[in-house]
Amino acid sequence: MSINGHPVSETPLQADEKGRLVFHPSLVEQPGKVLRIKVVFWNEQYPKTAHSEVPEFTWLTGKKIVRLRAYNIYEMTPRSIPNENNEPTTYKRPYHLVKPGDTWERIEKETGINQYVIIWENGLDEATPLSTLVGKKLYFPRGSRKGHAKSEDRNKKTDINKKEGNNVLPVRSENNGKPLDIVSQNADKCLCHRDFTVDEFKLIIQKLHKSKVIPNLWIPSLKTGAAPNDKSYESSVKELNRILEKYEINSCLRKLHFLAQVFHETHGFRSAQEYGKTLSYDPYRGRGLIHLTHRFNYKSFSNYVNDEAIMINPHLVATKIEYVFESGGWYWRKGSAWGDLNKWADKDDLYYLNIGVNGGFIGFKERIEYVHTLIKLLHIKECSQVGKNGNLGIYSYSSSDIRNTKYGKRNEQKFKKFDMP
Repeated sequence: MSINGHPVSETPLQADEKGRLVFHPSLVEQPGKVLRIKVVFWNEQYPKTAHSEVPEFTWLTGKKIVRLRAYNIYEMTPRSIPNENNEPTTYKRPYHLVKPGDTWERIEKETGINQYVIIWENGLDEATPLSTLVGKKLYFPRGSRKGHAKSEDRNKKTDINKKEGNNVLPVRSENNGKPLDIVSQNADKCLCHRDFTVDEFKLIIQKLHKSKVIPNLWIPSLKTGAAPNDKSYESSVKELNRILEKYEINSCLRKLHFLAQVFHETHGFRSAQEYGKTLSYDPYRGRGLIHLTHRFNYKSFSNYVNDEAIMINPHLVATKIEYVFESGGWYWRKGSAWGDLNKWADKDDLYYLNIGVNGGFIGFKERIEYVHTLIKLLHIKECSQVGKNGNLGIYSYSSSDIRNTKYGKRNEQKFKKFDMP
């Protein structure tokens, strides 16, 4: 257990036989302070994985008990039985779209489902304020229907089954006309909360390079570039998956935008160092997965990883593969002057992300093209978390939050040159 990034004890806290952690209220309630709490569950039977960590939350003042969800992960292969009439292998998931002013009591009344069941199904905890979920979907457990069924309907077998000869065929419920997500059974396409495979990453690099063959990694095009000594796909994918998990770049949208940005920043995963013979900000030129630039950024990153050697030898950010990737994850969540970039990835706000990473318009058009390529290649529109977003991949100044910033207002005409018709 950690608070504001600091462990609360030298050794992990030991839960009791009921999985409870007991501590004094002063640990989580301190007047005038915002305490971000993070808990990671594991034991001998279920080792620590990406799913062991509970999202950060703040304690509700006066609360005595908070229930947190720890996942048990297992895999299963469904039976390959075809649907009737050659229907696609999909299933329907009813959901509630969280609206401003919603309360758990109101959701319970509308859905007829206990709030703790919904919390459990969506991997939330009691400390998650509903106000932070506005616009998001709360899925119901499979087999449940949204809304209360009328008593007279419950007794009509013809609503559940139909007869054909001597056979009884199941008929799907229409869910009382409430909203549904149609989710493909081919879950492997979705990138949410899973690692990239080496083959997937090879295909991504090949398609973004528009190459007929799989390109080599980390071979700078110019002598002024630099790259890690380990140029294998296996090592790069291992590091990529590590930082995606660590920095919670864990959804299809977040991975889509992160990959598009770092592909441009590294010249297509060729160089982890900015090209150029002499730059005004040397020796702190751009290095890493998202080119870390200027002394103050190097200083912040070196403090974060607790390695002063970076300030003495800044080339480490381009040559040590762990730092190449770590610096990219750190900048995405903590280093950008434009804030946590996951927020803008969740909104599919590419204009804001381009500025958040580059600070200007270098490669603006190319970054848009990379995103469009990856939307198709990675089947982003099939992700259930993205939903039926008809505007996915359609970017304009008027729909971007960048228009509300001083920089955006000052450069409005530059942004509009990239608007899609």
